[in-house]
Amino acid sequence: MVKATTELRANWVAHDSIQTAVGRYSMIRKMMDARMNTAFVETPPIGDSYGEGDMDAFFSFLNEAKSSGFVVFAWISNHKRTYPVPADLRLEDERKAQAQWVEDIIKGAPCIDGIAIDYIRYPTWEVSDGEKIEGVSLTIQAIRKVTDQRSVSLLSTSFPAATVTYRGVDSSWDGDVPAWFQDWYAANPQNYFKVEASSGGTGMVNQGNLNGSNPAFLLGPSFMSYQQDPISWIENGFVDHVVPMQYTADPAVMRNDIDVWESFTGWIGHNMTSIYLGLGWMDEPSSFPDSQFDPAAMVAHVKYGQTKGVGGYTIFRLGIPGVDDRPLIDALTTPNAENEWAPPFITATASPFSSVDLICGMEIAEEIPATNGQSSVGKISSDSSTVLTFSLTVAFLLRGILLR
Repeated sequence: MVKATTELRANWVAHDSIQTAVGRYSMIRKMMDARMNTAFVETPPIGDSYGEGDMDAFFSFLNEAKSSGFVVFAWISNHKRTYPVPADLRLEDERKAQAQWVEDIIKGAPCIDGIAIDYIRYPTWEVSDGEKIEGVSLTIQAIRKVTDQRSVSLLSTSFPAATVTYRGVDSSWDGDVPAWFQDWYAANPQNYFKVEASSGGTGMVNQGNLNGSNPAFLLGPSFMSYQQDPISWIENGFVDHVVPMQYTADPAVMRNDIDVWESFTGWIGHNMTSIYLGLGWMDEPSSFPDSQFDPAAMVAHVKYGQTKGVGGYTIFRLGIPGVDDRPLIDALTTPNAENEWAPPFITATASPFSSVDLICGMEIAEEIPATNGQSSVGKISSDSSTVLTFSLTVAFLLRGILLR
């Protein structure tokens, strides 16, 4: 096992958490208290591309987070770029538009440290399609060219290694299952998927056979059924890191998923530092029926990941309106019964990513393209600027106290 020398501790910051100065201050304080080091911030609409929230709040949070010592990534949802019609990444023009979207973000907000690409897939669960898988990979490569030129980092989300598909099982390969997975499957006769399928007798994988299996789902490498091939992305250097989204409150389910990723990354000669584990701090959405606001489960996930050398963790998400995040923050950082008196984030740690030493000001906001024919509101108003200055001062003081 190779242990990460630094540990990503990131929060997905959605627009509904940072629309007001109070909301932004609260978010910064929560991330400080949780000893996090990185924020993935949802981007507003830019040009004709999808986004949520408004430009003023986005820039204000960027500045406050950066000035408080956080590394900040812009978070975009790729297949939603053309919302409500899903983007077809097989099309060269769409891939160019995706790359231009990232270029516009980085030009307009040069204080951004990285790009977090989310929903870099097709929206429908279907048989693996080689053209679509290639389209997704070519889109990532086009974006990577932009981020390399601009010297910012790139990471991607991925569906878990083990959920919601029966495709790619044993000899009944359905569609264009990537060759590496077929080779891995053949070389590991006792692999998780084969063990799961063997007792069902239906040719489908079911999750009722192993401890920590969720009977609500069929089991398989689901990213392939959404036309993702994250192992190839890692192997070929298209992304720096992948964030699997196994949002569960069941420690056994998470252990199974981590073990599968460990086997996958080992197959291509990598270690688990390329994996940032996605933690679901949410309450039973339809796509993740076993997720809960369960602090002890989140701690168990992190601790098991640390034994496997996982490179870090992302939380989806602190700051949901109306949710009390304090139980999770305390479980991660303060000895108590939830963490068995051994919190995994007991000390602060630097982000694995370097931070651009810039603040985004009103002079750069003009670089953001107009949205729907309207001029962008990228600058910070005089009123919000006053609040920003006060918030930054308080944030600096709080962070200094925390890190002593």
